Amino acid sequence: PADAYFNYALPKMVAIAKYTGDDSDLARIVSKLPPDRFPRQAKNHLHYLLGVQYYNSQELSMARENFGKVSSKSSLYLKSRYIEGVVFNEQEKYKSAVRAFRDVYREDIDIYNDPRELKAVNNLKDLSLINIASIYYGIERFEESSSYYQKVDRRSSYWAESLFRDAWTNFMMGDLNVTLGKILTVESPFFTQKKKCFNSS
Repeated sequence: PADAYFNYALPKMVAIAKYTGDDSDLARIVSKLPPDRFPRQAKNHLHYLLGVQYYNSQELSMARENFGKVSSKSSLYLKSRYIEGVVFNEQEKYKSAVRAFRDVYREDIDIYNDPRELKAVNNLKDLSLINIASIYYGIERFEESSSYYQKVDRRSSYWAESLFRDAWTNFMMGDLNVTLGKILTVESPFFTQKKKCFNSS
């Protein structure tokens, strides 16, 4: 930080990390930098990485503090908000956790042009729905839990998991027909025919 070129070099490192998807160099140095020396153009990325490090070391309050400093205009905002939700959940602050996950789920995705980034955001949205549903399941609000599991799109890579979890939710509500139907969905004739078509092509 004492170097005259520090404030110019660090934002470039952040740009390289975004381009390559590799944060490893930044992650090695971020904890050694005083946050008040974070260059303006690099603040969001560095606070996010610092939040991840604090979360991994189970310093949850410090993790939340850093995630909270990531701007809502940053491409890392949804990731930060998602992990905030996870932290709130671990701290048993369920209302705050649900609010955080809802923020992720409701975020407009039209601003994302990169297909890789768009897929990551859609995955976060689906995981947020599953987390909200799991919180409601844990406090035995089963109808609300089921409604959130059902919001996961069947094209999602998390759809099968949400279906299985929703089966348990319906089991807890005593609706055994729906429970059985959800468990056996992937064995339905529709999926069997698709599997045969795929194997014969």
